[in-house]
Amino acid sequence: MTKTESAIINSVDDVAAASRASIPSYESPLLSTVDDVARINAPVPETPPIPELGDVEVEGSNNRILNETSQSAFKAADNVSEFPVSNKHLMDAGGRWQKFDTTDKGQVNTWVQEGLRSENAQILPNNQEKLYKIITDLSKTIETRGETKIQVIIGADGKNGLHTQ
Repeated sequence: MTKTESAIINSVDDVAAASRASIPSYESPLLSTVDDVARINAPVPETPPIPELGDVEVEGSNNRILNETSQSAFKAADNVSEFPVSNKHLMDAGGRWQKFDTTDKGQVNTWVQEGLRSENAQILPNNQEKLYKIITDLSKTIETRGETKIQVIIGADGKNGLHTQ
């Protein structure tokens, strides 16, 4: 049957024939045996329940990386006094560098330590292997432009570098 022809449809067979005629590659999936019907109506296998997070021991690299990063962050927080704060990032420095809202390097290290130990810290990959980015919103102004987030880059060895955003 072509697009310009019309047909009178009297039965389901006429509908099927018209469909096959308008779509040449169409083949109707007919159920010809009782086995075909049983296969279609077979119950879907029950999926096992999803365990609670505390019930699962996660294996693999993601868990290892998260554990490694957490331990590195705590180690860096324990040794925050060893991190040198550059004078160019203090409030009274010249230049167009990002500057902390303080002239006290001890205060900057306190903010770094607070960010590393925070439950709200976001742990993200960095561009280099064995380096991780930890971003924490401290919910208070820590920079001269009103920024509240601190970004710390740490290595697996717990040594850190500091950036804010």
